[in-house]
Amino acid sequence: EIVQNVFIKIWLKREDLSSVDNFGAYLRTISRNETLNALKHIAITYKHEQLIIKHSTELDLDTENTIQYRETKQLLDSAIQKLPAQQKLVYTLCHIEGIKQKDVAERLNISPLTVKVHLREAVKSIRNYLEMHDHIRIVPLLLYLLK
Repeated sequence: EIVQNVFIKIWLKREDLSSVDNFGAYLRTISRNETLNALKHIAITYKHEQLIIKHSTELDLDTENTIQYRETKQLLDSAIQKLPAQQKLVYTLCHIEGIKQKDVAERLNISPLTVKVHLREAVKSIRNYLEMHDHIRIVPLLLYLLK
């Protein structure tokens, strides 16, 4: 392709060739310039392809992570909904709303030990539920729940 472009340039400038003193040097200069242009074009094309690949990979990972997050959240929500009422309330207050066990005990008028037991049983039930549905990657979530 480069050689073809060189011949085309020479052909297009054929009327000016009579003023060229050293045709060999002229031919080498045109050839070198065409080669450099081709290399620049290849480099730019490669750079654009890499950007496209990087961007599409990021999109794929973003999409995959979003789907995984939604599935995991949906599974966790389902596990929480299956808890007995008091365990669900204690788990929600402690783990989702971030209220301390002592404050939950005061709020619900139950002993701190009862809160601790409800929380332990809730986590155990959620862990069992998640293990039954292990087709979704939930290792990070399990690690969080095992705190």
